[in-house]
Amino acid sequence: MMLDINKFKMINKAYGYAVGDKILINIGNKLEEIFGKTALIARYSNDYFAVLFDYSDNIYTAISKVINKIENIKISNITYNLTVSMGVYKIKEKDKNISAVIDKAIVAHSESKENPYERYYIYDDKLEKIVEEDEKIEGLMYNALMRREFKVYFQPKVFTDTETMYGAEALTRWEHNGKIITPNKFIPLFEKNKFILKLDTYIFEEVCRNMRLWKEELGIEPIISINVSRDHFMDEHFLEKYYMIVAKYDINPNKIDLEITESVAFEEGVDIIEIMNRIKKLGFLVSIDDFGTGYSSLSMIQDMPIDIIKIDKSFIDRIGQKKKNMVDYIIKIAKELNLMTIAEGVETKEQRDYLLEKSCDIIQGYYYSKPLPIHEFEKYLKTNYK
Repeated sequence: MMLDINKFKMINKAYGYAVGDKILINIGNKLEEIFGKTALIARYSNDYFAVLFDYSDNIYTAISKVINKIENIKISNITYNLTVSMGVYKIKEKDKNISAVIDKAIVAHSESKENPYERYYIYDDKLEKIVEEDEKIEGLMYNALMRREFKVYFQPKVFTDTETMYGAEALTRWEHNGKIITPNKFIPLFEKNKFILKLDTYIFEEVCRNMRLWKEELGIEPIISINVSRDHFMDEHFLEKYYMIVAKYDINPNKIDLEITESVAFEEGVDIIEIMNRIKKLGFLVSIDDFGTGYSSLSMIQDMPIDIIKIDKSFIDRIGQKKKNMVDYIIKIAKELNLMTIAEGVETKEQRDYLLEKSCDIIQGYYYSKPLPIHEFEKYLKTNYK
C-alpha cells in the first residue's frame, strides 16, 4: 500500500511543522496498529507512507480501517480532519522485484489522486494495460527524439478587435510509424520520468530554428509561446540554456513567451517570482497559463513580473450559460494590473463576440484555427500576419 494525506502542506501552514511531524508519527503508529508488527511500514517521502503487509482478510476491511483511524487523528485533545489517498497492489507469485511492486502501488495511488471522490485504487487489469503502454512508450522515447519524431504544431493567436494575427502557441505532437500520438498519452509519463526536460529543450530549439527561417525568408517575427514544465525550475541553469539557443539562432527573446501554469507558479519549493525576474531580465515575455483554475493569490499575482494572463478554456466554455462569468473578473483584474489577456479554447462566434465586448485582447482556439503542422502554419502566416 502507498498512501499520503491530501493537501498536507496546508496542515503544516495552518498548524506549523511541529504539529505536522506529530501527525506523521501518529499515522505511522496507526498503521502499525492496523497491520501489526510483522508489516514493514516506511515513511517513503514527505507525507507518503509505504506499507508491505500480509493480509488474509478482505482487503476492503484493511482500507476501511486505514480511513477510519487516520482521517480523524486526535493529538492533545485536538482532532485533525484529514483525507487519505491510497494505492494498493496485491503481490503475485511471479513478482520478484520489490521496486516494480512499489511502482505498481504508486501507479494505483496516482489513480486515486486523479479522482478526488475516491480515497483508494486497487491495481487491476485496466491499470496493468496502462503500465504496459507506458513501458512501451518509454522504450521508444529516446529513439523518437533522435529520429526527430516529435513535431511542433502551432496554434494561431488572433487579436480580438482587428482579427489579425498576434502569434501562436507551440504544441508537441509525436508522429510514430505514420500515426499521431497525442500529448495526453505521453506528456504525463514524461513528466514522471523527467524525459520532459530533454523534450522541452528540443522543442524550444525547433521553435527558434523555425523563427529564424520565418525572419529570413518571410520577414515575419510572430510572438511564439512555449510551455515551461515544472522540472525546469529545479535546474538553476535552464534559463542559460534557453538563452544560448536564442542567441544561436539570433532570435529576439521578446518574441518568445514562456508560459508557466498557475499550479506551478503557486507550488511550494519554487521561488517563482525570482525565476520570473530572471526570465524578464533576459528579455523573454512571461505568461500565466490556466489562470483561475488553481489557488491564485491576487497579492502574489500583483507582485509577479508577468506580461500575459491566459484565461482557461473551462471559463470560456461557460460563456452564455450565466449572465456573469469569471472571464469578466479575470479581464478586469488584468486591466487593473496592466496585463494582456488571452482566451484559450474559443470555439464559437458567441464566445468570440462576448470576449470582444469584454475587451479581451487575444483569442486562441478552433474558432480561428486548430493547431497546425509547420507547412500549414507557414501558409497561415503568409496570409494572416500583418
